[in-house]
Amino acid sequence: MMRKSKYIWTWIIMVAASCSHQINENVEHTESVCDEIPNTEFETDSIIHQLQQELLDSTYNLFSEMIESSVSILEESKFNENMRWPYNEVDSAFYEMYEPFDGNMEELDLTDRVLKKRIKLCEAKTKAILDLMNNPVLFSYGECGTAIPEACINFYSQGKIVGTITLACNHSQTSCTPKNYLNRFEAFNSEGDMLLDKIKPWE
Repeated sequence: MMRKSKYIWTWIIMVAASCSHQINENVEHTESVCDEIPNTEFETDSIIHQLQQELLDSTYNLFSEMIESSVSILEESKFNENMRWPYNEVDSAFYEMYEPFDGNMEELDLTDRVLKKRIKLCEAKTKAILDLMNNPVLFSYGECGTAIPEACINFYSQGKIVGTITLACNHSQTSCTPKNYLNRFEAFNSEGDMLLDKIKPWE
């Protein structure tokens, strides 16, 4: 699955999205392919160092408070991993693919959409996605514009949803519930895009 993304440097509110959907008895249920998972070891100190380098670059002056907040959260997460999204232990995750937006629906979110496929993610893919979502260095300082959701990933702990990532703009734009304070304006940069393409939650 190839994705292209374009980012703008203005704040545009992403359309609120939900993983509730129309009932479809013909949903395809499958498990993810986990033969080749990229090494996504979460190197907190390295991420913090990259953020501190951004603070020294006048290009990022407008975002200094955001960067400093990310550094503070990551420093605390060394001693408490629940400081990282979704702020809870995760024991399973499912990727959900929906029918495309047809342009005639009253809402742009997923509530009017028909669920096509539900993939249970393996432990390695689940960890890789969580590491990706908690690395601010992999996110852009902009958004794709009006984001129409197309898929989501639900994270569970003991049968209860503890976090949801809604994906839009060919999976380049995200929206997290609860809010993720480490992913800037919620759009992947080119490095984040490439890493998601390697993880392939849709397979």
